[in-house]
Amino acid sequence: MTHTKGAVGSVAYSPNGQYVVSGSWDKTVQIWNAQTGVQVGEPFKGHADRVTSVAYSPDGQYVVSGSTDRTVRIWNAQTGVPVGKPLKGHTDIVTTVAYSPDGQYAVSGSSDKTVRIWNAQTGVQVGEPLNGHTSEVTSVAYSPDGQYMVSGSGDKTVRIWNAQTGVQIGEPLKGHTAWVMSVAYSPDGQYIVSGSGDKTVRIWDAQTGVQVGQPLKGHTQMVQSVAYSPDSQYVVSGSNDKTVRIWNGQTGVQVGEPLKGHTYWVKSVAYSPDGQYVVSGSHDMTVRIWNGQTGVQVRKPVEGHMYSATSVAYSPDGQYVVSGSDDRTVRIWNAQTGMQVGEPLKGHMNYVNSVAYSPDGQYAVSGSWDETVRIWNVQTGMQVGEALRGHMFSTVRIWNAQTGVQVEDPLKGHFDSVRAVAYSPDGQYVVSGSEDKTVRIWNAQTGFQVMEPLEGHTNGVNSVAYSPDVRIWNAQTGVQIGEPLKGHTAWVMSVAYSPDGQYIVSGSGDKTVRIWDAQTGVQVGQPLKGHTQMVQSVAYSPDSQYVVSGSNDKTVRIWNGQTGVQVGEPLKGHTYWVKSVAYSPDGQYVVSGSHDMTVRIWNGQTGVQVRKPVEGHMYSATSVAYSPDGQYVVSGSDDRTVRIWNAQTGMQVGEPLKGHMNYVNSVAYSPDGQYAVSGSWDETVRIWNVQTGMQVGEALRGHMFSVNSVAYSPDGQFVVSSSFDKTVRIWNAQTGVQVGESLKGHMNYVTSVAYSPDGQFVVSSSFDKTVRIWNAQTGVQVGEPLKGHTDIVRSVTYSPDGQYVVSGSDDETVRIWNAQTGVQVGEPLKGHRNSVTAVAYSCDGQYVVSGSYDKTVRTWNAQTGVQVGEPLKGHTQMVTSVACSPDGQYVVSGSEDHSVRIWRIQSGLHDACSLQLPPGISSGYIDNHGWLHSRNGPLILWLPPHMRHGFKDKRQVLSIPADAQDCALSVDWSNFVHGTQWTQCWNSA
Repeated sequence: MTHTKGAVGSVAYSPNGQYVVSGSWDKTVQIWNAQTGVQVGEPFKGHADRVTSVAYSPDGQYVVSGSTDRTVRIWNAQTGVPVGKPLKGHTDIVTTVAYSPDGQYAVSGSSDKTVRIWNAQTGVQVGEPLNGHTSEVTSVAYSPDGQYMVSGSGDKTVRIWNAQTGVQIGEPLKGHTAWVMSVAYSPDGQYIVSGSGDKTVRIWDAQTGVQVGQPLKGHTQMVQSVAYSPDSQYVVSGSNDKTVRIWNGQTGVQVGEPLKGHTYWVKSVAYSPDGQYVVSGSHDMTVRIWNGQTGVQVRKPVEGHMYSATSVAYSPDGQYVVSGSDDRTVRIWNAQTGMQVGEPLKGHMNYVNSVAYSPDGQYAVSGSWDETVRIWNVQTGMQVGEALRGHMFSTVRIWNAQTGVQVEDPLKGHFDSVRAVAYSPDGQYVVSGSEDKTVRIWNAQTGFQVMEPLEGHTNGVNSVAYSPDVRIWNAQTGVQIGEPLKGHTAWVMSVAYSPDGQYIVSGSGDKTVRIWDAQTGVQVGQPLKGHTQMVQSVAYSPDSQYVVSGSNDKTVRIWNGQTGVQVGEPLKGHTYWVKSVAYSPDGQYVVSGSHDMTVRIWNGQTGVQVRKPVEGHMYSATSVAYSPDGQYVVSGSDDRTVRIWNAQTGMQVGEPLKGHMNYVNSVAYSPDGQYAVSGSWDETVRIWNVQTGMQVGEALRGHMFSVNSVAYSPDGQFVVSSSFDKTVRIWNAQTGVQVGESLKGHMNYVTSVAYSPDGQFVVSSSFDKTVRIWNAQTGVQVGEPLKGHTDIVRSVTYSPDGQYVVSGSDDETVRIWNAQTGVQVGEPLKGHRNSVTAVAYSCDGQYVVSGSYDKTVRTWNAQTGVQVGEPLKGHTQMVTSVACSPDGQYVVSGSEDHSVRIWRIQSGLHDACSLQLPPGISSGYIDNHGWLHSRNGPLILWLPPHMRHGFKDKRQVLSIPADAQDCALSVDWSNFVHGTQWTQCWNSA
């Protein structure tokens, strides 16, 4: 199975057990052959947002799906064609769908708190919505005889309904202490099973509503999905603890060990119709099938789409490694120390697919899904010239490496995407392999195709290589040499020649490595077996004695190229697929790149990892805030975590706060400093206890798109959030329940939100270029929108006295507004040279601080609008967030350079010199050679290059992490002597 581009939200077996249907966050429904794992047909496309739930009709002819686009759709399971129009009626996300046993009806549950029944043939809603739940409906199911329905909800109850009349039967089934996430009937109709956020599974008597026995305990996190086996004897459950568990439905005892393999929340589980297998879908983007008796995973998971280290290569001298990644960056690493050399090379707008060094080691070249080729100076990290543009999908192009100019016209001929290219050893020819199943050879000087395409492959060509002096071709005549090298039983993923040209090595999806005689095409010895999953990459050592291979089983293996015997144990350390392997030029080391986002270097003789993995993809610090007492800083990041830092030492306090499933956009402290709130791209708001690091209650759900900004009310009773769904929402901070209706009025994404100091008003900013003020109690907009900005308004906040509002915009200005009249106060504050991303007031209201894409933090006099002092420089990427300390002495800033920095804003703002200087010297400068001079010229101190920037600015007092580029430096001059006093360094003792 190869799957979707997003998390798998729901899975179900077809009635005959031959197929599995899955619904994904990539908006599609897909059918899979349950025996082979092969996708059947194309994905079913039509939903405008994530697919949350899927189910087969009893006859297997149709599939029903529910989505966050608020619609239910019915599909022909054979053709994938939608049956009729979407079923519309729900006013919020459709969370769950199911068919009636006779296939005549479909039932759906929604975040709008209702259950609705639909005629599956006409798409017409049957009767009124079933009302009763006081929170979103998370799961619905029919009884086997179709007479009843059961529903589970965020209100912690299970309810049973008459399927014909829609009337609730009896009282709600109570017992769970958190959201009920999933419900199901036993096939004999006697029991109902439910799974909950309280980590338990409970079984209920379907007739009396009484809980049967004790809760089934074992899961350590929320239970997302439950299902009965066809014989009603067993229950299967899937949980956020990443496990699937099977329970005896009569005794409540767990059967065997938990089924482990998923690397993220298990969202959906189901039994096969014969009860032999269990299928599970997870937020790790995989679907897995398990033997229901043994708990063993039956075959490879459906995996995909993690940020990968997709390509690695050694420099010609073996001192460095270059890597390209799905995170869009190219990185250079010291092969001896494992340290990243300089900053990531940024410029690509999509995944980097391939990297290579120039023969002299001075440059690296990279190719990307953004359709560009880029050349980088590896000493400076700077891109050389403009990106090489021109590719239109199926062409090969040659570029002048010095000028970036395309040489001749594109090499056209392939009819599908080009997957692999390589130069001949003498540089005269280029060979290319394509999805069109052909290999083509081109004259590198003229761009003309040399001979006819090399045809014979029956699928896309993934890898090509020249021999030094899997089909082998004569590079001059284009004639295939001998028969194809046959033996692999699955895709050949990688091929390479031995340096002496005598052998070819290949790695395959059949889990084997094979060596072939390059002259005869005969396989040499037996397949090299050991890998337990697909082999993604193979390479020879420089002396042709060894072969290295990397695999989806997360290991790197070294083999004796003569005997085929594995050398030592597998090299273990990677936590996901190994995508690329290579030997160092001296053969001493092996480098590997993986989907786990790391590059690792290994001793080729001992197999020992040489140092810690090269990890660098920690993403941006998107939002920062001070605790009310100024002792701590909270930060949110694109790495999906919230972190607490000691503001004095810069040390992280406790473990990262984990729970968000996507980038964290905004964080804020509660007024008492006990809690932090965060908003994320995962559409949720979460509240955290900062002492324990634990999430408080369930995530606050309701927004239909990314949550961009969060803030506490001054009394700590409420939280306000804004979203790309164009709404502002207010939540009760204790219960997590939304207060009133959403605040609607903005015509585009809402970017930022804040409370007035008295808690009476909320202010918001938007892509619609306006600022709006709302009554926090009624949700009504106060007055007209504040207009003046000429581009997106990114950030907004109130002054401490509530009289003014400040806003920052992509029009590069900061503007101050009278909060009562909505009139702009004075002229725009100009100085930033790019979008203003963040604004904040100092606690005394005297200053406004702003952060920008121009990498600077600036301070402004709030009364005059005049910039105070020089910009605060140090960040090496855009500044995403700013906040003032409670005492008004410091500013904290977060940036895409992955750092948080603290600046002193009161002292030194008007100094003639911001350098740190010894006592008695009022001014000075640093020359181009790194010497610190006093005002009249004498030398004081030489500074190493890496210290110069941090030394220049005494306003930056702390950097997190402490080794960030251009980090803050503090100098103790108490025992420093210079000039004519240097002899005092001598100690005669």
